[in-house]
Amino acid sequence: KQFKIFGMYLDIDISLIVVLFVFFASGYIKNILVSFLAVLLHEAAHAVVAKLLGYKIERIKMFALGGVVVIKESLFVSLPQYILIALSGPLANFLVSFLALGISNILKQNIFLWEIFIYSNIVIGIFNLLPIFPLDGGQIIKECMAHFMGIKKSIKVLVVSSTILSIVLFMAGCYATKYHPLNIMISVVAIFLY
Repeated sequence: KQFKIFGMYLDIDISLIVVLFVFFASGYIKNILVSFLAVLLHEAAHAVVAKLLGYKIERIKMFALGGVVVIKESLFVSLPQYILIALSGPLANFLVSFLALGISNILKQNIFLWEIFIYSNIVIGIFNLLPIFPLDGGQIIKECMAHFMGIKKSIKVLVVSSTILSIVLFMAGCYATKYHPLNIMISVVAIFLY
């Protein structure tokens, strides 16, 4: 499904619709919609910063386990601009969670979905900074290493480190399920990254 928002196309992959249905059937639809909003804010920040730097956004693609901003001139992005675009998503998540926490403290109310929104933004921000390709942290490391050692060598190094970190993340997710069953999503994301 494709929508046009603020002059940019938003593609919704069928995998996201399937995940939404599964969470609806299990009674966690509100949780996943709030988390999806945090992911959408993350991707929108990438798109806005890229647009401000003069790049044309082809589309934002949303999948079950995240999203990606497709920039038409992606081959011509300079290293500092690439890092700025990559960091904008996690920074937006941290800023939004900080503002939401401030509003929550001012209102002196603990609303469950509001807490999930704050938590989701913090987790998505931190998670995307992990040095695993294709996450933002992995993208930044790949571009920095490519700048100094060439693209082929940087990809080889990143493939090995991403594989190791994905396995560690998978085991952490399995362990975390003893605290909450939804933590299995950590392992699912690890499999996707692997």
